[in-house]
Amino acid sequence: MRAPRPVFVVPLAVVAAGAVAAVTVPGVLRVVDEHLRAEAVDRATALPAPDGAVELTGCHADDLIACWGVDRAVTDVAADLAARLGATDSGTLEHDCSPTLVAPDLESATCHVFLRLERGHGVFAFVDPTVDRDEDSASVVTGASVSLSAW
Repeated sequence: MRAPRPVFVVPLAVVAAGAVAAVTVPGVLRVVDEHLRAEAVDRATALPAPDGAVELTGCHADDLIACWGVDRAVTDVAADLAARLGATDSGTLEHDCSPTLVAPDLESATCHVFLRLERGHGVFAFVDPTVDRDEDSASVVTGASVSLSAW
C-alpha cells in the first residue's frame, strides 16, 4: 500500500479543520451570548429604583425589566441611574441627554443610560419627560418615566 500523497492530505486536513470549526464556533458563541444576557439581566434586576419612584403599568419595551414614574427632573433621574449602574470591567457606561420637543410649545431633555456589554448585550434605561397640562392648559413637565431593559 502506498502512502497518501501530500496533495490529497493537506486539503483533507484543511476541510476537516473547517468542519470542526463550523461545528464548534457557533456553540461557543451561543454560550457566550447566554452568559452576557444573563449578566445584563442580573445587573438590571439588581438596579434599585430611583429615589421616589413608583412602579408604572402599561409600559411596553423589548426585554422590559422595570418601568417607573418619578416626580423629579429627567436629567437628575438619568444621573442617578448612571451613578447606580456604573461601569464594570466587562462593560462601558454611556449616559447622554438631549433636548426634545415634547409638546408643541415645550422642550425638555430626554436621556438614555446604557451599560454596554460585549456582542450587543447590556442594560438600557430610557428616561423621558412626563408631560401634563396645568390649570391654564399649558404643557408642563411633571416628572420622568423610566423604562429599563436588558438583553
